[in-house]
Amino acid sequence: MSKGPPPIRERPSGPPRPPGNYLITAEPLVVASLPYEGAANGIGEVFEHLLNWANIYHTEAWGPLVGVYMDGTGGEGRHLVAEAWLPIPPDMLEMTHGDARVQVKRIPPIRVAGTVHRGFPDELGGALRNLLEWVQARELTRVTEDHRQVYRQAPPGHPDAWEVELQVPVRESETSAQGAHRPRAERAGE
Repeated sequence: MSKGPPPIRERPSGPPRPPGNYLITAEPLVVASLPYEGAANGIGEVFEHLLNWANIYHTEAWGPLVGVYMDGTGGEGRHLVAEAWLPIPPDMLEMTHGDARVQVKRIPPIRVAGTVHRGFPDELGGALRNLLEWVQARELTRVTEDHRQVYRQAPPGHPDAWEVELQVPVRESETSAQGAHRPRAERAGE
């Protein structure tokens, strides 16, 4: 007879993130957003467009760039369906600007399962698979068909030094929530 999923460890939302998987509430954001559909290697140009847009409007990033990627896209021979986000100051939400392609919008807080991948970006697929297995093992329910990649560090020319936080929006099932609220002595693996 199954005792239910292993308990969920709570992690603070601020950096730095520890190794392993965790459950947090991602903070609300105001972002400049630009959708993308095309070859996987073209997404970098979308982020560059957002950075140039911010430069034109004399605004600074209020956090790392974020890629939101639709699951099941971007594989061999398939188009990538994504959205690039540049966190910006909240007062820009009401501002009008001249680039019709860029949307400024509010992103509400959301519960996410997360992990931090350090190293080459071509290894992100394996880290995402591991995170999704962790989500399933804890009986969490995905609430979207996409995931976020928060580019905490992505120095040009040094892909080995990348630090990307993967986030999968989730909802706790009744069973997984009970595991998270067990008395400390019953939380195995902490």
